[in-house]
Amino acid sequence: MGSITDSDPAWELNVQRGFVPGHRVTLFVGVAEGVSAVERDVWPQQSYRVWPTSAATLSVVSNSADDAAAGTGARTVVVIGMDASYLEKSEVVALNGLTPVSTVGTFLRVQTVTTVTVGSTGSNVGTITITHSGNAQQIMTPTTNLARCMALTIPENHTGFIMDALLTFTTTQLGETRGIALQSHLRSQTGIVTKATRTFYEVSHQSRFGFIGALKQRTDLWFSTRMHSTGGSETASVSGLLTLAIIHNDYVNPSVSGA
Repeated sequence: MGSITDSDPAWELNVQRGFVPGHRVTLFVGVAEGVSAVERDVWPQQSYRVWPTSAATLSVVSNSADDAAAGTGARTVVVIGMDASYLEKSEVVALNGLTPVSTVGTFLRVQTVTTVTVGSTGSNVGTITITHSGNAQQIMTPTTNLARCMALTIPENHTGFIMDALLTFTTTQLGETRGIALQSHLRSQTGIVTKATRTFYEVSHQSRFGFIGALKQRTDLWFSTRMHSTGGSETASVSGLLTLAIIHNDYVNPSVSGA
Protein backbone atom coordinates (compact mmCIF):
# COMPACT_ATOMS: atom_id res chain seq x y z
CA MET A 1 0.00 0.00 0.00
CA GLY A 2 1.36 3.42 -0.94
CA SER A 3 1.89 6.34 1.37
CA ILE A 4 -0.50 9.23 1.88
CA THR A 5 1.58 11.36 -0.49
CA ASP A 6 1.56 8.88 -3.41
CA SER A 7 -1.84 9.99 -4.72
CA ASP A 8 -1.01 13.67 -4.19
CA PRO A 9 2.73 14.50 -4.24
CA ALA A 10 1.94 18.06 -3.14
CA TRP A 11 -0.09 16.94 -0.12
CA GLU A 12 2.59 17.70 2.47
CA LEU A 13 3.28 21.11 0.95
CA ASN A 14 -0.42 21.95 0.86
CA VAL A 15 -0.75 20.96 4.53
CA GLN A 16 2.12 23.26 5.46
CA ARG A 17 0.50 26.06 3.44
CA GLY A 18 -2.75 25.63 5.38
CA PHE A 19 -4.74 24.38 2.40
CA VAL A 20 -5.83 21.11 4.06
CA PRO A 21 -8.16 21.90 7.00
CA GLY A 22 -7.54 20.07 10.26
CA HIS A 23 -4.18 18.69 9.12
CA ARG A 24 -0.60 19.55 9.96
CA VAL A 25 2.83 17.93 9.56
CA THR A 26 5.21 18.08 12.53
CA LEU A 27 8.90 17.13 12.78
CA PHE A 28 10.50 15.71 15.92
CA VAL A 29 14.30 15.50 16.18
CA GLY A 30 16.35 13.50 18.69
CA VAL A 31 20.08 13.19 19.35
CA ALA A 32 21.94 10.86 21.74
CA GLU A 33 25.72 11.06 22.15
CA GLY A 34 27.91 8.59 24.02
CA VAL A 35 25.44 5.70 23.83
CA SER A 36 26.73 2.78 25.92
CA ALA A 37 25.40 -0.63 26.97
CA VAL A 38 22.96 1.12 29.32
CA GLU A 39 19.65 1.66 27.55
CA ARG A 40 18.50 5.28 27.26
CA ASP A 41 16.12 7.39 25.27
CA VAL A 42 17.21 9.19 22.10
CA TRP A 43 17.84 12.58 23.68
CA PRO A 44 20.83 14.42 25.20
CA GLN A 45 20.52 13.00 28.72
CA GLN A 46 22.03 9.54 29.36
CA SER A 47 18.89 8.13 30.93
CA TYR A 48 15.23 7.41 30.35
CA ARG A 49 12.86 10.34 30.20
CA VAL A 50 10.38 10.19 33.10
CA TRP A 51 6.83 10.69 31.83
CA PRO A 52 4.68 12.83 34.16
CA THR A 53 1.47 11.38 35.60
CA SER A 54 -0.09 14.74 36.51
CA ALA A 55 0.13 18.33 35.35
CA ALA A 56 2.49 20.74 37.11
CA THR A 57 4.37 23.97 36.49
CA LEU A 58 7.68 23.62 34.69
CA SER A 59 11.12 24.95 35.58
CA VAL A 60 13.24 26.44 32.79
CA VAL A 61 16.93 27.15 33.38
CA SER A 62 20.24 27.48 31.52
CA ASN A 63 23.73 26.63 32.69
CA SER A 64 24.94 29.91 31.13
CA ALA A 65 24.32 33.41 32.42
CA ASP A 66 24.28 34.58 28.79
CA ASP A 67 20.85 33.00 28.27
CA ALA A 68 18.88 35.83 29.88
CA ALA A 69 16.68 38.81 29.03
CA ALA A 70 19.62 41.09 28.20
CA GLY A 71 22.13 38.33 27.38
CA THR A 72 23.94 37.45 24.19
CA GLY A 73 22.29 34.01 23.99
CA ALA A 74 18.70 32.85 24.22
CA ARG A 75 16.38 35.42 25.80
CA THR A 76 12.95 33.79 25.52
CA VAL A 77 11.83 30.28 24.64
CA VAL A 78 8.41 28.83 23.84
CA VAL A 79 7.34 25.66 25.61
CA ILE A 80 4.89 23.60 23.54
CA GLY A 81 3.00 20.85 25.30
CA MET A 82 -0.33 19.71 26.74
CA ASP A 83 -2.44 20.36 29.79
CA ALA A 84 -3.98 17.79 32.15
CA SER A 85 -6.65 16.97 29.54
CA TYR A 86 -4.05 16.44 26.77
CA LEU A 87 -5.18 19.65 25.09
CA GLU A 88 -2.39 21.52 23.32
CA LYS A 89 -0.97 24.66 24.90
CA SER A 90 2.14 26.81 24.75
CA GLU A 91 3.83 29.42 26.88
CA VAL A 92 6.67 31.86 26.24
CA VAL A 93 9.21 31.96 29.07
CA ALA A 94 11.73 34.75 29.64
CA LEU A 95 15.03 33.21 30.70
CA ASN A 96 17.05 34.37 33.69
CA GLY A 97 20.38 32.66 33.10
CA LEU A 98 21.39 30.37 35.96
CA THR A 99 18.22 31.14 37.93
CA PRO A 100 15.28 28.78 37.24
CA VAL A 101 12.07 30.37 35.95
CA SER A 102 8.69 28.67 36.50
CA THR A 103 5.94 28.59 33.92
CA VAL A 104 2.68 30.32 34.73
CA GLY A 105 0.59 27.41 33.48
CA THR A 106 0.78 23.70 34.24
CA PHE A 107 1.81 21.01 31.78
CA LEU A 108 1.29 17.25 31.62
CA ARG A 109 3.37 16.82 28.47
CA VAL A 110 6.20 18.86 26.90
CA GLN A 111 6.42 18.19 23.18
CA THR A 112 9.25 20.55 22.30
CA VAL A 113 10.96 23.82 23.17
CA THR A 114 12.44 26.39 20.79
CA THR A 115 14.01 29.82 21.14
CA VAL A 116 11.84 32.84 20.34
CA THR A 117 14.26 35.73 20.81
CA VAL A 118 18.05 35.61 21.00
CA GLY A 119 20.94 38.01 21.53
CA SER A 120 23.99 38.74 19.38
CA THR A 121 25.16 35.10 19.21
CA GLY A 122 21.99 34.08 17.39
CA SER A 123 21.37 31.02 19.57
CA ASN A 124 21.36 29.66 23.10
CA VAL A 125 24.82 29.74 24.68
CA GLY A 126 24.29 27.17 27.39
CA THR A 127 22.26 24.02 27.87
CA ILE A 128 18.64 24.88 28.63
CA THR A 129 16.76 22.28 30.67
CA ILE A 130 13.00 22.09 31.19
CA THR A 131 11.97 20.02 34.20
CA HIS A 132 8.67 18.75 35.57
CA SER A 133 8.67 17.87 39.30
CA GLY A 134 12.47 17.63 39.17
CA ASN A 135 12.59 15.39 36.09
CA ALA A 136 13.98 16.72 32.81
CA GLN A 137 11.42 16.75 29.99
CA GLN A 138 13.32 18.58 27.26
CA ILE A 139 16.95 19.60 26.86
CA MET A 140 18.25 22.22 24.44
CA THR A 141 21.99 21.77 23.96
CA PRO A 142 24.19 24.82 23.15
CA THR A 143 23.73 26.66 19.82
CA THR A 144 20.83 24.45 18.65
CA ASN A 145 17.78 26.70 19.36
CA LEU A 146 15.71 23.52 19.61
CA ALA A 147 15.23 20.77 22.19
CA ARG A 148 15.99 17.42 20.56
CA CYS A 149 14.09 14.45 21.98
CA MET A 150 12.51 11.55 20.06
CA ALA A 151 9.37 11.46 22.18
CA LEU A 152 5.87 12.78 21.64
CA THR A 153 2.21 12.41 22.56
CA ILE A 154 -0.83 12.57 20.30
CA PRO A 155 -3.06 15.40 21.57
CA GLU A 156 -6.71 15.08 22.55
CA ASN A 157 -9.19 15.09 19.62
CA HIS A 158 -6.43 14.21 17.14
CA THR A 159 -5.00 11.15 15.40
CA GLY A 160 -1.37 10.73 14.36
CA PHE A 161 0.00 9.06 11.25
CA ILE A 162 3.76 8.51 10.98
CA MET A 163 5.01 9.49 7.54
CA ASP A 164 8.66 8.65 8.24
CA ALA A 165 10.79 7.58 11.22
CA LEU A 166 14.51 7.62 10.42
CA LEU A 167 17.23 6.74 12.93
CA THR A 168 20.94 7.04 12.10
CA PHE A 169 23.86 5.80 14.16
CA THR A 170 27.65 5.81 13.97
CA THR A 171 30.08 4.03 16.28
CA THR A 172 33.77 3.33 16.57
CA GLN A 173 33.69 -0.46 16.40
CA LEU A 174 31.12 -3.20 15.94
CA GLY A 175 31.41 -6.92 15.37
CA GLU A 176 29.66 -10.22 15.93
CA THR A 177 29.30 -9.61 19.67
CA ARG A 178 29.04 -5.83 19.56
CA GLY A 179 25.92 -4.36 18.06
CA ILE A 180 23.54 -1.49 18.65
CA ALA A 181 19.83 -1.77 19.37
CA LEU A 182 17.31 0.81 18.20
CA GLN A 183 13.88 0.53 19.80
CA SER A 184 10.49 2.17 19.41
CA HIS A 185 7.88 2.24 22.19
CA LEU A 186 4.14 2.90 21.96
CA ARG A 187 1.94 3.41 25.02
CA SER A 188 -1.82 3.65 24.48
CA GLN A 189 -4.10 5.74 26.67
CA THR A 190 -5.03 2.50 28.48
CA GLY A 191 -1.39 2.04 29.48
CA ILE A 192 -0.51 -0.88 27.20
CA VAL A 193 3.09 -0.63 25.94
CA THR A 194 4.32 -2.29 22.75
CA LYS A 195 7.98 -2.29 21.70
CA ALA A 196 9.82 -3.02 18.45
CA THR A 197 13.59 -3.67 18.46
CA ARG A 198 16.15 -3.73 15.67
CA THR A 199 19.79 -4.69 16.20
CA PHE A 200 22.65 -3.84 13.83
CA TYR A 201 26.29 -4.95 13.60
CA GLU A 202 27.67 -2.20 11.40
CA VAL A 203 29.83 0.85 12.03
CA SER A 204 27.12 3.14 10.70
CA HIS A 205 23.59 2.65 9.45
CA GLN A 206 20.30 4.36 8.71
CA SER A 207 17.14 2.55 9.73
CA ARG A 208 13.52 3.39 9.00
CA PHE A 209 10.83 2.22 11.39
CA GLY A 210 7.54 1.38 9.69
CA PHE A 211 4.28 1.90 11.59
CA ILE A 212 0.98 0.49 10.37
CA GLY A 213 -2.21 2.13 11.49
CA ALA A 214 -3.19 5.24 13.37
CA LEU A 215 -1.86 6.61 16.65
CA LYS A 216 -4.93 7.48 18.67
CA GLN A 217 -5.31 10.46 20.98
CA ARG A 218 -3.21 10.38 24.16
CA THR A 219 -0.81 7.79 22.71
CA ASP A 220 2.82 8.22 23.81
CA LEU A 221 5.61 7.35 21.35
CA TRP A 222 9.33 7.36 22.12
CA PHE A 223 12.60 5.82 20.94
CA SER A 224 15.45 4.34 22.95
CA THR A 225 18.85 2.83 22.17
CA ARG A 226 21.80 0.94 23.67
CA MET A 227 24.98 -0.83 22.67
CA HIS A 228 25.09 -4.65 22.72
CA SER A 229 28.70 -4.56 23.82
CA THR A 230 30.33 -7.54 25.55
CA GLY A 231 33.73 -5.89 25.83
CA GLY A 232 35.64 -2.72 25.15
CA SER A 233 34.56 0.85 25.72
CA GLU A 234 33.12 1.81 22.35
CA THR A 235 30.11 4.13 22.26
CA ALA A 236 27.72 5.30 19.57
CA SER A 237 26.02 8.47 18.42
CA VAL A 238 22.36 8.19 17.46
CA SER A 239 20.13 10.75 15.81
CA GLY A 240 16.53 10.52 14.70
CA LEU A 241 13.99 12.40 12.60
CA LEU A 242 10.28 11.68 12.89
CA THR A 243 7.76 13.13 10.43
CA LEU A 244 4.24 12.98 11.81
CA ALA A 245 0.91 13.97 10.31
CA ILE A 246 -1.48 15.12 13.05
CA ILE A 247 -5.12 15.26 11.96
CA HIS A 248 -8.11 16.56 13.88
CA ASN A 249 -10.62 13.79 14.53
CA ASP A 250 -13.29 15.73 12.65
CA TYR A 251 -11.40 14.66 9.52
CA VAL A 252 -10.72 11.04 10.55
CA ASN A 253 -13.13 8.13 10.28
CA PRO A 254 -14.30 7.22 13.82
CA SER A 255 -13.41 3.59 13.14
CA VAL A 256 -9.79 4.74 12.78
CA SER A 257 -9.58 7.45 15.44
CA GLY A 258 -11.60 5.56 18.05
CA ALA A 259 -13.30 8.84 18.97
